[in-house]
Amino acid sequence: MILNEKIKENAFLNLLLKTFIVLFLSILSYFITTLFHLLKLPVFNILPLHWIIFFITLIFGWKIGIFISFFSVIFSFIFSGKPIIPILYFIIIELISYSFFSDFLHNFLFIKNKIKPNIFFSFLIILISSISGKFFYTLLFLTFYKKDPLLNIIKYSFLPGVLSSIILILVFSYLFFLKYYKNKIL
Repeated sequence: MILNEKIKENAFLNLLLKTFIVLFLSILSYFITTLFHLLKLPVFNILPLHWIIFFITLIFGWKIGIFISFFSVIFSFIFSGKPIIPILYFIIIELISYSFFSDFLHNFLFIKNKIKPNIFFSFLIILISSISGKFFYTLLFLTFYKKDPLLNIIKYSFLPGVLSSIILILVFSYLFFLKYYKNKIL
């Protein structure tokens, strides 16, 4: 009976701690993106929200990642006016696809199908997640801005954050590898 109560108490404390961490990271993501916009820092070069979303997804999974992807962009718009309305939708879809594909593909391939993974598979999944996010961003951009030539769209949606994206892919490939294969995170 006492053990049962301790387990329930620990489960409650664990849930409380995770809730606090999600709220903290949500506020942090809102604050950082809004601060970047208000200070007119090069958001497209550094991609601060992309890093935060991948980190949140790594720790809490794709559902929380999608939730924070949506609300952090909305919050940033409310307080800083950026990203501007047409781009706001594109960024929300891009971040949601990062969250979904990065965690879902890891779970689907390596947990559900019990494929023995390695760092290369993790790298491919994060790469696919990044490419899918940019693909949806570009697809929406092409749909709404048919006047712009494709090269301009690629220039403005892909090139500014290339270095940050490469570093992000390498870092999070390793971190997801640790989470799923070495059980070092969580």
